Amino acid sequence: MKYQIEYCPNPDVLHIDVDQRLIRGSILVFMSDESDHTKKEFKQERNGNALASFCQTVGELDGMEEEIFFGRYHIQVKKTPMFSWETLLPTILDALRTFIAKDGEIEEAAPAKRPTEEYLKALREQGCDV
Repeated sequence: MKYQIEYCPNPDVLHIDVDQRLIRGSILVFMSDESDHTKKEFKQERNGNALASFCQTVGELDGMEEEIFFGRYHIQVKKTPMFSWETLLPTILDALRTFIAKDGEIEEAAPAKRPTEEYLKALREQGCDV
């Protein structure tokens, strides 16, 4: 599986874009409280057990927020401000390799994407807090 990291204007949010379809729908949200509703949503997915295992591993990391969002070809995770992506990302990528990559291999497809200064300036002009 190939992946690319995409940093968001909010420095505590990170997207991982992948070339392997993750879910059938458009967005699936996992909350770490493991409610029955969430488990049912995951069971409806082809790779529901893998997604649940990934979420459990990432959700247990110190510094990670409880919501994990899945799109068809991306995962969005959020950390708390006191932690760094440099510390958290290796474990997140290892969980991606272990639970989601069909062949157990992951490869960075391109360098990480970061928001441009022009984009951040436009957001600030619109009143967004970035």
